[in-house]
Amino acid sequence: MSTPAGDRPDDGAWAELDDDTAAARRSRVRRAVPLTIGSALLAGALLIWVLPALTGVPWSRTLAVLGAAPPAALALLAVLAVLALLAQSVTLAASVPGLRATTAVPTTAITTALTVAVPTGSLIGVAVTWRRLRRAGATRPAVLTGIVVTSAADLAVSLVLPATGAVALAVAGADPGGGILAVVWVLSGISLVVAVVAVLLLRRGTFARLTRAAVEATGMLGMGAAARWSPELVLRTRDDALALVRRRAPGLLMGPVATRVLQVLALVVALDAVGLRVPVAELVAVFVLGRLLAAIPLTPGGIGIAETGSAAALIALGHDPDTSVAASLLVTVTTLLVPIALGLLGALVAVVGGGPRGRTADTAARP
Repeated sequence: MSTPAGDRPDDGAWAELDDDTAAARRSRVRRAVPLTIGSALLAGALLIWVLPALTGVPWSRTLAVLGAAPPAALALLAVLAVLALLAQSVTLAASVPGLRATTAVPTTAITTALTVAVPTGSLIGVAVTWRRLRRAGATRPAVLTGIVVTSAADLAVSLVLPATGAVALAVAGADPGGGILAVVWVLSGISLVVAVVAVLLLRRGTFARLTRAAVEATGMLGMGAAARWSPELVLRTRDDALALVRRRAPGLLMGPVATRVLQVLALVVALDAVGLRVPVAELVAVFVLGRLLAAIPLTPGGIGIAETGSAAALIALGHDPDTSVAASLLVTVTTLLVPIALGLLGALVAVVGGGPRGRTADTAARP
């Protein structure tokens, strides 16, 4: 059977992407296991010793506040995590036309769990997404374009966070201290530079020249695997991605935007559960700080780092230390604990169901 033009090998790049043997998967697991164990130990140390030391709140007092939190609040935090998963699934489905919810939801659950639970988990998640969508029948260009677009959408929303936090702190007229305000402004500047570069790359001529230069450089450096990505393949992917964005922008942005909104609501629920009242501007600033710290890939989902930073910021802004620490920990129900549980459930569904099989709307015949 002939290979359609949109799904043909391109200088060996497609063959490399499709190379997902059992040995390759075992190799990824072997690399990820020690990193995961090490990061989990670091997270434990941060929570057990660093968090109480920096906030001055011993675990006995934190547990007392957490024990008094209403069960309904915990249930609502779990519901917010499920809604975030569904929103992200909508984005994945929008990125690959014809992709079924029965594939999009478990795939999103698995990749989200990997991202928040394993250092470099986002890279492993890309490999999992590629394999599952290919097994579902999506063409290689469609999957590659989908991965590029969903990553770009998440990056675009993430770039807004530092400036949002800086503006929120300015509106609140507050400085948490410790150089946090300066760091937020620096990150805002970096985000602006990245955004300007991204806009310049929208020009096809500029993008083409940079792509050809990059491919030539990787070839001269002996990076054969990277050199197999021809400029033509990269340009086609770029054109396909822009066309997809023009057609499906709302669906593509739904996941990243809805996830951040639901995480803000999770912080609101957590603060209310411990009886802490925080002005809106300060709430937004603390949320942004927590998300920026969670992006530091040293611990699973930034656990220990995000909670310590958020609690310290709330305390620096004049709020009660005990409830500040407890609220920061409660947010992890939405951002870490439930996503990991949903990921395990998604993996179980994938194993029991034998993985996705079938054909999406954009699937063409393949060899």
